[in-house]
Formats: sequence, C-alpha cells, structure tokens
Amino acid sequence: MPTPVQCSRPTIDVVTNGIRVRSRRGAACLVLLMVAACASDDSPSVGRGSLPPQDGTFDKQWSARLGGEVVNVVTADSEIYVAVERDKALEVAAVDLVDGAFRWTATLADSGSWAVEWNLATTSAGVMTSYVDDAGNGHLVLLDRSSGSEVWDTRLEDSAYELWGEVADGIGGLMTGEESAAFVDLQTGALSTNVEPEGIDGVVDGQLVVQDGSTLRVGIDPFDLSAKVTEIQLSSIAPVHAWTKTDKLLVLGAVDGTVSAFVDGEPRWSIDVDLPDVKDLRAVGDHVLGVISSSESPDGYRSEYFWFDERGASPLGGVPAGFEHADGGLLGDTAVVVGSIGPAGVLLAFDQSGTTELGTFDGAGAEPTDILGQYIALGDGAEFRILALDGLNEVARVQKPPPRPFMTHSLFRIGDDYLVTADADEVTLYR
Repeated sequence: MPTPVQCSRPTIDVVTNGIRVRSRRGAACLVLLMVAACASDDSPSVGRGSLPPQDGTFDKQWSARLGGEVVNVVTADSEIYVAVERDKALEVAAVDLVDGAFRWTATLADSGSWAVEWNLATTSAGVMTSYVDDAGNGHLVLLDRSSGSEVWDTRLEDSAYELWGEVADGIGGLMTGEESAAFVDLQTGALSTNVEPEGIDGVVDGQLVVQDGSTLRVGIDPFDLSAKVTEIQLSSIAPVHAWTKTDKLLVLGAVDGTVSAFVDGEPRWSIDVDLPDVKDLRAVGDHVLGVISSSESPDGYRSEYFWFDERGASPLGGVPAGFEHADGGLLGDTAVVVGSIGPAGVLLAFDQSGTTELGTFDGAGAEPTDILGQYIALGDGAEFRILALDGLNEVARVQKPPPRPFMTHSLFRIGDDYLVTADADEVTLYR
C-alpha cells in the first residue's frame, strides 16, 4: 500500500457569462488506498449533469491545472479523464465536464512509466489504463468511474502498447505489443487470446463478428468459443467493409460494391452499386446513411451518398458527384458535410435529408475534423477554425497545443459538441 500523500484541488479558470473567475476549490486531503477523493462541500457529485445546450457562441469555458504533466486525455458523458505524471508519481484524474471541477485522483504508482501515448480508455465498466512499475512489471488497471478506486489490476509483461477501450459488450481490447493483441474481460480483468483481435472482422450492435467465406458469425465470445452465435449467409464472399445497425435493420457493405440488409438475421435486400468501395455506413433513426466511393473513376475520386431503409436505397439528394468523403467529409447526427478535392477545398453542408443546403465554405488547406453539435471544426495548421453549421460562417479559432516530445501530434479530444485541448499541466474545454 503506498504511503498516504497530501493533495489539493487544481486551479480552475472558469468562464461564466463572459466573466473569468480564478479559484482554488477545496482544501488538502489524504490519498488512501491509492485514491484521492478530495471531497469538499462544494465538490460536484458524480453524475452531476450534462453540458447545457449550445448558446450560439463558441468560447473557452474553463481551464484546469493538474499539478503535473498531462500525458493523455479521454472524454466521457459527464467527465474528462487525464493521465498525469506528477514528479515521479503516475496519476489518473477525473475532471467535471461542466465546470472543470476536480472529482478524484487515483495514484497508480509512486514512480514508474506510462504506456505510450494511448494509455487511457473509457468503458462501461470503468476507466482502463496501463503503466510499468519500477520493477519492470506491466499493469493493466480498471478504475471505478465514480470514485477512482481500483476494480482490478492484471499483470502484463510490459505496458499495453495501445488501449482500444470497450470493443464489444463487456469486452475490452488492447495491443500488448507492436504486433500482439488480446481481449480483456471488463468484469474480471482476465485476458484472452483464444481469438486474435485481428481475426475479428467487425462489431455489430455490441457483438464481435467474424466472416468465414460467405457466412457471417455474429456474437463471437473470445472467452467461450462454444457459446452460441448467430450465422448470417451473405450473397457473396467479398469481405465486408462497413457495418451499421438500426433498431430494425442490419446493413453491410462489401468491398465489391454490394450493400445488403438483414432483419433478424434474414436477408431483406441486396443492391449492387456502380462504385466499388463502401466507405462508411451510419445509422440515423430508422435509416442508414451510406457513402460509396471510388478512386478509379474517369473523373478521379468521387463519392455518392445514399439513404438505405427496409425497402432499399435512394440517393441522398443535393450532394453533387465528385466530392470526397475520406478526410473531406463528415457524417453527423444533424448534418452532412462534404468537401471537394483540390486546392479550392470547398465545403458543402446539408441537413441529414440531403435536400436543404446549409452553407458553402472556401476552406483551402483546412481539413474537416469533426462536427461539434451546431458547429464544425476544421484543422488548419496550428489552429482549429470553428464554423457554424448553419451557413458555414467562421465563428472562432482555437489554437492547437504544440506536439509533445513523446507524441507525434497535438493532444486534443473532441466530444459531441465540445473540444478539449491539453498543454503541459493544463486541460481546457471549448464549446
């Protein structure tokens, strides 16, 4: 058991109604059993609430100083989890998403080394992390989301190379080395290599899927290979490339340009399209929005957008042919943003029906990064350009933090309608 240590709340820089208030919440507290509760009367309770609706502006909301070097950040429904190296100690801190208040800190080890940059992941069972202690032992740890207490600690030969989080219901995935991987039972921490993760072809509705020729086996349990699975017979043996599922419909897209739909495991329809690469499928209500692309067409790269439902496919109106989807397009819950190839970098935004144009933007050199509720973030060199979806007018710019010495990229995370950046010992939320 580590020696109890003193801790204090991080400095919070909160912006409320345009007024910036600096405060240091709470007093010192003890870390016992490797967990710092850091509770005080004004502490937010776990599950305190969600962010309010966006108000038509995109600004800095708060900054929190963690008291040590920020190594990684992941986001969840109501909190942000931060891997921190404070002096030699390895810590994971939970920060309230709404106001940046400090919830808890779990001290994993008084000294040691973090896994490489992918050392945090959220799951339905808790927060997963990995590190190496001073004796050279690797650890894969699950922390309780509400308190930071340790749920389990599984020994590894080294730290995890990459944490994938929850890849299927109750099952986590991780790279145990540059060329090796395993599944982990999120309830017990037990590892399984009965089924190599690279042998899994996809995840549908929280279930692992393996394609065996023209048979799709849904519900593979890597911890019990005798468990019953659902088998779906495909119309061809072409590898499935994209998957999604509504409440009624399972839609699969194959690399030969075939899109098939199944209801309760039974085939409903199959469509051959004239472009070979089914790039993306996304469930939107009772429909599926699909992008089928080709880089070998006479006109160069082009994409077509379709609605799929129980009856079949219909083109997504309004989106012209010849628009790239890969890095130049986004599918959101409320809008479709497509961008053209070439130096012009023109973006078009449509509502999800594809019939109403929301705006046009000439963003040469800027790449769409994600849709943030009412906004879209464009990565443009050392900053993000924030556009309102309705009209595609620029409303703000956010500086990217500089890349860390041990990372190849700036440290930022994007939530449903917010942007989080991390620099040195500070985490900042914009929305």
